[in-house]
Amino acid sequence: MPTLARARRIIWQRMASAAEANRPGRNRRRTIRRLIVMGLCLGIGLALQSRRDDRVAADRFEGARFVTDFALKDMSGKLVTPESWRAYRAVVVIALGADDPEIARIATTFRERQVGFFGVSPSPIRPTGFDFPILLDPSHELIGAAGLHVTPEAAVIDPDGLVVYRGSVSGVPAALDATLKGRMPEVRARPAQGSSLPDPAPLISIDEKVTYSTHIAPILREHCVECHRPGQVGPFSLLTYHDAAKRASFLHEVTDSGQMPPWKAMRGWGTFFDAHHLTHRDLALLDRWAESGAPEGDSTTPAPPIESPEWQLGSPDLILTMAEPYAVAATGDDWRGFVLPGQLTDGRAIAAVEYKPGNRKVAHHARVFIDATDYSRKLDADCPGIGFSYDGRFDIPRPALVEWGPGMKLRTPPEGVAKPVKPGSDVVLLLHYHGRGKPETDQSSVGLYFAKTPPTRIMAMHTLSSNRIDIPPGEARHREVARSTVQHDIKAYSVFPHGHNLLREMKLTATLPDGQVRRMLWIKDWNFAWQTQYYYTEPISLPRGTKLEVLALYDNSPANSLNPNKPPKRVKYGPSSDEEMLGCHLYVVADDEAGDQYYRRKWEDAR
Repeated sequence: MPTLARARRIIWQRMASAAEANRPGRNRRRTIRRLIVMGLCLGIGLALQSRRDDRVAADRFEGARFVTDFALKDMSGKLVTPESWRAYRAVVVIALGADDPEIARIATTFRERQVGFFGVSPSPIRPTGFDFPILLDPSHELIGAAGLHVTPEAAVIDPDGLVVYRGSVSGVPAALDATLKGRMPEVRARPAQGSSLPDPAPLISIDEKVTYSTHIAPILREHCVECHRPGQVGPFSLLTYHDAAKRASFLHEVTDSGQMPPWKAMRGWGTFFDAHHLTHRDLALLDRWAESGAPEGDSTTPAPPIESPEWQLGSPDLILTMAEPYAVAATGDDWRGFVLPGQLTDGRAIAAVEYKPGNRKVAHHARVFIDATDYSRKLDADCPGIGFSYDGRFDIPRPALVEWGPGMKLRTPPEGVAKPVKPGSDVVLLLHYHGRGKPETDQSSVGLYFAKTPPTRIMAMHTLSSNRIDIPPGEARHREVARSTVQHDIKAYSVFPHGHNLLREMKLTATLPDGQVRRMLWIKDWNFAWQTQYYYTEPISLPRGTKLEVLALYDNSPANSLNPNKPPKRVKYGPSSDEEMLGCHLYVVADDEAGDQYYRRKWEDAR
């Protein structure tokens, strides 16, 4: 279909030709009217086509099922979790009834193609006669997630947990063939005939006694005490039994609602380090513990020590510290920037950067930038007091080195990857402080880790963004889309999403040149206060020609408690808190020298 500009040119050319033909006035007017009608129809068609073009790869997963949360034992007592499936190209889960020769035949055919087969027994009766593991699932943890209803019935699941097919066993081979080629099966569901499943048993048996020492302490230590302990940003400690017991009901409330722990990335859309996901069983344990009066259990059980190294990445090559302490107000939010003393005079390439809060109780978020100009120094000189104030919804226009949030674990880049630094550059620290009820001071530091040898690659930022945001008042699910095409073969190591108070969801997908779609990130419950950088457990390969798409959904309705406008008003692109932004920043490394030079030029231009 032609573009709108081309359509306009065609219409005007025909109108001009009609006029030049010196036809009688009546015929000329009739021709012009016809052309105007044609133009209107074409314009409407192009508008509708444009609306259709706003559909993104993420739309194909709307309402999809994901199997991402279960922990079941097989008949030998071995524990199986979703992580156990990462080595497979696809997994078939079958709710088993009687022995079925077709199931055995399919398993034999596809096992050599790295497909895992797992039977699931929904009852205490343990089926026999199968040569693949049988998982015991009386609570329907896996059966319910996969959407199985009868026996026998099968589900085909991709490595990230997406149920790509569900139904009769006869449809499994075609679904597997498509999945192994990176395609979605043409048939996503096929009715299965069989026996109804028994009712699920509770996740926790009625006679199981839930105690702090046996059940609750491990959950809190894995997901909570990183922030909730003395000297950290959490408003109270959860380090001891007494700390947790007096908040047992509150802990159940905030975890059951999804407010805590503050990990926003959804399972099935990228696999990340340090993911703080509570399982269904974790939530049930917290609920049972609160209901039963928060019993302690064996008080003599020693708590494992909590490691608190001074620097996560080891001793830095250079430590830059704020020149003097900054006074943080007792209440409210304060965004402050600091030019750290000590220029980078020798121009050594920076491999990694770590931020260390001087006062973890008030340091909410931080970003570190490199500034090869006097831009930040002028901001500092023009602002009274220590450092300079800045709009917390907008960064300084200089290249970013690292983002930090409470509980965040940093990662070192691959060997040979670093960012070149112009001699004489400044390191600039942007801090978001949050008052804790009484005046505090902070004197934070930044540790720099230099490349040991001349770097062969740069860790670059591939950004998807939009400055055309326009959200009508009252719109509860307004869509904005940003797109980008990868110019060189790259690998993505982490992703940092960004938006303001109206943003509710963000989905990042990559459509590879062969048509495969990679689900890279889904933030389902965006909160500006908890934005962070997500590090992939394995880098994601994005060949040249890959189409990246970000779908963002905004809530500009009165129901959005974070809406800064009451009543709602039209909101457009902008850096302030009552405006909106859309940004999704991928941190990538090019596979070849040509790609690396491309990103080096972009880095140089940004400086």
